Amino acid sequence: MSQHLYFNIGQESRPVIEKLTEQNVKKSLFFEQYKNAFDSLSSYLKVLKTKDEEENEPLNNIFAFIGERGAGKTSCMLSVANELTNKSENSILDNYQEVKKLTFHKLSMIDPSFFDEKHGIIAEILASLYNEYRITEKSNNSFEKTEILGKFADLQKDFNCLLASDAEKPYDDLEQLVSLSAAVNLRANFGELVTMFMKYIGKPDGKLIIMIDDIDLHTNQATIMVEQIRKYLVQPNVVILLAIKLDQLAMLKRQQYTIEYKVLLEKGKVSEEVIDEMVERYLTKLIPFDQRIFMPKAQEFLGWELTIKSIQGETEDFSSVRMAIPELIFRKTRYLFYNTALKTSYIVPRNLRELRSLLKLLVGMPKSNTANNKEQFKKYFFENWVLNNLNTEQTNCIYDLLKVTDAFLFNAAALRIIKKQFFLERDMVLDNSEISNILNENNVVYNISLGDVMAIISYLEKQDQPVEKLHFLFMIRSIYSMRLYEFYDERTEDSTNVSKKQERVIGLSPFENLELSNYEKLVGGSFVNSIITDILPKAASSADTRSRSVRMISLTQLNLLLSECIEHFDEIPENVIMLSEFFMLCISRYIDTKDRKNQDSNFLELGYRKTASVRYAEDLKSRKYALFDLNSFMCNIVDIERCYNRFLNGDAFLEKVKNDDAKKSFYAKVKDLTDKRTRERDGEVYKAKDINHKWLSWASIRNAEILEDLIEYQKEISYSKASEFDIFSHYFMELSAYKRMTYDRTDNGKEDYYELGFSFVKVLSGIFNAKDYNIARWFKAIYDVGYQGSTAIDVKALIKGRQVDGNRADTVRKYIEEHYPVFVKQENVSILDDVFSQFSDKLSKAEIEKIAKRINEIAKSKIDGSSSTDA
Repeated sequence: MSQHLYFNIGQESRPVIEKLTEQNVKKSLFFEQYKNAFDSLSSYLKVLKTKDEEENEPLNNIFAFIGERGAGKTSCMLSVANELTNKSENSILDNYQEVKKLTFHKLSMIDPSFFDEKHGIIAEILASLYNEYRITEKSNNSFEKTEILGKFADLQKDFNCLLASDAEKPYDDLEQLVSLSAAVNLRANFGELVTMFMKYIGKPDGKLIIMIDDIDLHTNQATIMVEQIRKYLVQPNVVILLAIKLDQLAMLKRQQYTIEYKVLLEKGKVSEEVIDEMVERYLTKLIPFDQRIFMPKAQEFLGWELTIKSIQGETEDFSSVRMAIPELIFRKTRYLFYNTALKTSYIVPRNLRELRSLLKLLVGMPKSNTANNKEQFKKYFFENWVLNNLNTEQTNCIYDLLKVTDAFLFNAAALRIIKKQFFLERDMVLDNSEISNILNENNVVYNISLGDVMAIISYLEKQDQPVEKLHFLFMIRSIYSMRLYEFYDERTEDSTNVSKKQERVIGLSPFENLELSNYEKLVGGSFVNSIITDILPKAASSADTRSRSVRMISLTQLNLLLSECIEHFDEIPENVIMLSEFFMLCISRYIDTKDRKNQDSNFLELGYRKTASVRYAEDLKSRKYALFDLNSFMCNIVDIERCYNRFLNGDAFLEKVKNDDAKKSFYAKVKDLTDKRTRERDGEVYKAKDINHKWLSWASIRNAEILEDLIEYQKEISYSKASEFDIFSHYFMELSAYKRMTYDRTDNGKEDYYELGFSFVKVLSGIFNAKDYNIARWFKAIYDVGYQGSTAIDVKALIKGRQVDGNRADTVRKYIEEHYPVFVKQENVSILDDVFSQFSDKLSKAEIEKIAKRINEIAKSKIDGSSSTDA
C-alpha cells in the first residue's frame, strides 16, 4: 500500500489532532511515533505496577516528542493525549491493554510564553488544574470541596515560599525551617491534590496528563522549569508529555553549567568535555531514552503521495510531496525547480509547518495572474526561505545581490559574494588556475560570464560543504533562473530590448551600438566555461594538447569560406554552407595574438576579462584569430542575425540565408522547423508573425537548473571514435536527443507533460563528413591553425604512439584522410586504395612507415601543387 499525505488548506496554522483508529494510524505520517509513544507508556505502567511504594526514587513519568520546529511534535502529542482521554472505536489502544483499561484526564496544554520569574511552570499548572476544578465543581458535598480547596491553598503557600527572594524570607528560625520544608511539601501536596482531583471528577484510579509545548523556547527560564518538572511533577498519578527540541535544551543547559563552572573552566580544572558529559547525563535522567519519541525526518515523507483539499472542497493529487512543490511553483509562477534522482530540491520545505504554509500560498494563487504570483513567491523565497535556511551574513550577501538590477553587473556581483563566503583564505591555493582567472580582481565586470559563475558554483558544490553553504549556492542559482526567465520575457516582448532614446549622458557606454538584450548581457557570451568543463574527448595524439571543444581557430580561412559561399551560394553544397554557420555560431570572441609567443596554436588569451571591450559581442571583421568554443553555440543561436553580422561580409551572407528558398542553410532550416513545429502545436490559432518568438522559446536556455543538467548530460556523452568529424557529428546528434519535462500538462492526459529540448541541432550532425573533400579541407583550414594543406605525410607524427604490431589498417587510413584532406578528393582516393591494398588489415609500425613513404612518393609525382591551393 502506497503511503499518502492529506493536507487540508486552512488548517496549517493550528495543530492537527488525528483520531487514532487502527485504520487511520497505519496511514498516518506519525504511525511509528504513535506506536513508540504507546509502547513506552505501556512499559512504564507495567513497571509502575510492580514498583514498591516505599522506594524513595519515583519512576520517571516524562515522555518527550522530540524534533525540529515545525516537525509535527505538538500535533502528535495532542493526538496521543486526545486518544488517551477520548478513546476511538477500533482504537490503536486495543493493542495496549495496560493503557486502555486506565482512565486519563488532560489539562489544557501549557504555554511557556506565560512564564516568568514569579509565575513559573508550577503556577501555570496549578492555575490550569484549578480552572478544571471550577468547570467540574459540584453543588453538594461541601466537605470534599473544602478539602480540595485547602490542598490548593497549601500548594500555593509552598510555591510562594520557593519563589520568595532572600529579603522576603522569614528571619525566625522556626519559620525558616517551615520555608525549607516547602520543597518536600510541594511534591507530596501536589501528588495528594492530583489524587483528590481525579477522585473528585470520578476517575479515582486515573492519571492526570500534563502537556507542555516548546518549553525550550523560553531561554531565560527553560532550565529552571525542567528542573521543577523533574523535582515536583514526577508522580505516579501523573503523565507528563513534552514537545521539545532537545538540542536547544541541551544548549541552554550547557550555557548554565558553563556559567556555574566558569572559574574552574578558566583554571583548567574542568574541561568542555566534562561539561558536555554533565549535560548528557542530566538529559538522560530528565528524559530516559526509551521515553523519547523522535519525529519523522523530511526524507521519510517527501516521497509520499499527496492530496491537497482546498477551502472550497476541491482536491488535487500529486505523485509525491517532493514533486508537488516544484510543479505548483511552475504552474503558478513559471519558475522552474527540479529534483534529481538522488536529491530533493532545496525549494521543498524540510518540515511540515513550512511545507503546509507554502502549499497554502501556492494553492491560493490565481491561475491567470502570473506577474502577481511571481511577486508573492519571491517575497516568500527571499524572506521566509532565506530566514529558515541561511545565516545572517549569507542573508546580507543575497540581499546585496538582489539590489543589482543592471544585467551586465550581475555576474561580477555574484562572484563577489561567493568569494566572500568561500575564497577568503584560498586565493593562493588557486593561483594560476582558470578559477583564479575568473576571480581576478582586475577583471572588467561585463567580461565575466554566467558560465564563469556556474563553473565556480559547480566546483564548490562538488566539495565537502555544510548544508548551510549549499543552501547559499542554491539561492544564487535560483536567482539566476529568475533573472534568465525575466530577461527572456523582456526579450520576447521586444526582440531587441534596446532603448533608442536620445539622452544626454556623460561618456560612452561599452555597449554603445551593440544592441544587446538584458538576456545576452546576463549570459555574457557563455553559458559554460569550457576551460573548466571540457565536454569533448582529448585528441588521440599525445603531441596535440589542444582541446577539441575550445581552441584558437583561423578567422582568415573562415572569411575565405564565407566569401566563397556568398559568391557561389546556389552552386555550393548545403553542408559547406552549414559548416560556415557552424563555425560562426561556435565563436565566442576574438583572440588578440600580439602577445602570443612562438605563434603557439594553443594560445587562448585567458586574460581577456581584463580588457575594456565587450569581448563576446565585439566586431570580428578585422581579426585574424578567434576562440572556437562549442558551448558558445547555445548563446549565439538566440540571435543568429547579430552573430553573423559580426563577421567580414557577414551582412551579405545573412542576406543570402534570409532568401534561401532552397533551405540549404542552417538559418533557413531552423526557421522552417520552427514554423512547422508552431503550426503543429498551435493549429488554427497559428500566426506567422509569432515565429521569432517561438524560435526564442525553443532555443533559449532560461533556467539555471536546466543549464546544470544540460552540462552534466553533455559530459556523460560517450564517444566510441576519436576523429573530430565523428565526434562533432555524434555531439550534435546526442544534443538533439536531450529532453526534459516541464510541469505543463497537455490535453492528451494527466501525465503527458510538455518537453524542453533542442532537437533542431540535429541538422548539423550530418555535415561532418571526412570523405567529403570540400568539408574536410575547409574544416582543417579553419579548425587547425597552421594547417597548410600539405600532401606530404609527417611520418613521425603518423607512427607516434602506435603499437609495434597489430595496428588496424582502417584506423591508420582514417588518420591520413582527416589530417590530409587532399587524399579524400575524388581524383586522389585511388592513391590510398592502391597503397593500402598491398598490406594486410593488421599493420606493424614498420609497415605504417612504408605506407606513408609510398604515399608521399606517389603524391609528389601525381598531385601537381594541389596542396598549396586547396586550403
